[in-house]
Amino acid sequence: MIADLYDHPDLYDALLPAGKNQEFYLDLARRQDGPVLELACGTGLLSVPIASAGMPTSGLDVSGPMLQAAKRRAVADGVAMEFMQGDMRDFTFQQRFDLVFIARSSLQHMRTSEDMLSTFAAAKRHLSPHGMFVFDVFNPSVSILSRESHRRFPVMDVATDLLGRLRVERAHRYDAATQISHGTWYMSTQEQQDEWVVPITVRCIFPQELPLLLSRAGLELVDRFGDLSGAAFTSESPKQICVCRAVN
Repeated sequence: MIADLYDHPDLYDALLPAGKNQEFYLDLARRQDGPVLELACGTGLLSVPIASAGMPTSGLDVSGPMLQAAKRRAVADGVAMEFMQGDMRDFTFQQRFDLVFIARSSLQHMRTSEDMLSTFAAAKRHLSPHGMFVFDVFNPSVSILSRESHRRFPVMDVATDLLGRLRVERAHRYDAATQISHGTWYMSTQEQQDEWVVPITVRCIFPQELPLLLSRAGLELVDRFGDLSGAAFTSESPKQICVCRAVN
């Protein structure tokens, strides 16, 4: 059993490469054309390429091992970045940013509405006058949430450079009262079944509650896309990609 996936940055990157996220957030950063802050920056898979493209970029993450990996990535790419270890609910950088973003559903680690409100308020405090706050979360699927508790379902079967082929299954128990999915990922190599077993607990965020939470934090939802291609958001969309600005 691995207590925390984020203590194992190499495994995290092998399972969850940047993919289309890199192009999406790099394009946003170029359009904003100013300082960028990534919250829950992890190993720097997204923030380091933004810095390499010429935008002043900073990153915040609560995990020491993930930040150490991000710093190594920045050094390898020859870019100077400011990294801070901290909680995205309450942090302070000594500057304002034209883009603050939380990628790859990391906001869903905020398990209560109060946690999300604190995160939104902290992000707002760090926006420049024309800054944008952007994040993506999953669009909850009722069919997935209502699956039989603790029954395993396939998540991915991927070939990795580091670990060879990995097969990942997931079981979960959904608590409708708290909107929290208590999940477990079972990761198997070709040699070993359940080589790693990792708990993954996330808060489900439904489309109708997001504008209200943002409004309470002094933010306005300007646009919402359904995937990283920028498709319109619908009930069938896999993602909620939210573009927000501060309300003065």
